[in-house]
Amino acid sequence: MLKDSARFFLGANSRYGFISRFDSLCRGLDGWYIFILKGGPGTGKSSLMRRVGEAVAANGQEVICIQCGSDPKSLDGVVFPELKAAIVDGTAPHSLEAKYPGAAQEMINLGEFWDKRGIFAHRREIIALSEENSSLHADAARFISAAGLISANIRKLARPSVDRKKLGAFVTRLAAREFGRKPASGEGRAFAAFLSGITPDGVVACNDTMNRLCGRVIEIHDDFGAAGNLLLQALLSAALAAGHDVISCYCPMDPKEKLEHLIIPGLSLGFFTSNRWHKAGLPVEKRVSVTRFTDMPALRTHKNTVSFYHRAVREMLNEAVMLMDDARRCHDRLERIYMEHMNFDRVDQVADQLVERVLERQWQG
Repeated sequence: MLKDSARFFLGANSRYGFISRFDSLCRGLDGWYIFILKGGPGTGKSSLMRRVGEAVAANGQEVICIQCGSDPKSLDGVVFPELKAAIVDGTAPHSLEAKYPGAAQEMINLGEFWDKRGIFAHRREIIALSEENSSLHADAARFISAAGLISANIRKLARPSVDRKKLGAFVTRLAAREFGRKPASGEGRAFAAFLSGITPDGVVACNDTMNRLCGRVIEIHDDFGAAGNLLLQALLSAALAAGHDVISCYCPMDPKEKLEHLIIPGLSLGFFTSNRWHKAGLPVEKRVSVTRFTDMPALRTHKNTVSFYHRAVREMLNEAVMLMDDARRCHDRLERIYMEHMNFDRVDQVADQLVERVLERQWQG
């Protein structure tokens, strides 16, 4: 991974299956240009992105790394905000196509540089390994889905204990203090991402990203998931209404319902939810415990059930992680086959060309 770079995930292994936010990079807005890489495993996509990212960083430009959920040591993308450019892996499970080819996106097929005869000679092994890899990921997805459903039950139990009036009053005061510095310039925009992921290495959290992008961090501690989610949803609405762009980071296990963190780059401000799955582990300006908005005596009547649910979630995730690690080893075997039959000199030439084009913003080639 590139040193000193902010990191996110744009894909999540969730209770709904794989959820991709990669399409947010391909909207053709504000002069952005995206290079979409195609090619099988082991064709050098991650290495190419790392090489270009290092060159851009050495030139003094900001680089944001998009980590791979199937292997956090690998890259799924590199984003260059100051240059309004990005390079992303457009293969499954986060398949991407050029929505505005040549105008806002460009396809680069690294499969052009493999020895087709050599690959074809291993067709039976490639098909078998691909099927095994898909099966292992499908099994892992079922455990993650079960964990997500159980986690949703915890929030369902906790929700009636939340004092919404008290929480709303707190959000109003906090939003007035934090978001009132900048005159409204129209509605802000929300960009969805993930600050953590369920991976073969366990639950990986990119806490250092908060440190790099935010001079100030407010921690919200919530072990039950209901009050913190409501608080952050209200803060997101308030920040957008005040004209601020926001990176909204969702729970990878339940990305359709549960918001976990907010980053407001224009204010250098972050809101980080801490719980038993991800501790803050970073300097915070203020810590807010959601127990102040919660009827704790009422919630304690569900203590045994909640404890059981938390144990069940942990066990489901442990099983999912082991299956994903098996899938990673299977994928590694696939990569080795392709790597033996790749012309990496040609891939290096593409990387060198991309460095020049990105730094000089030469989208026309």
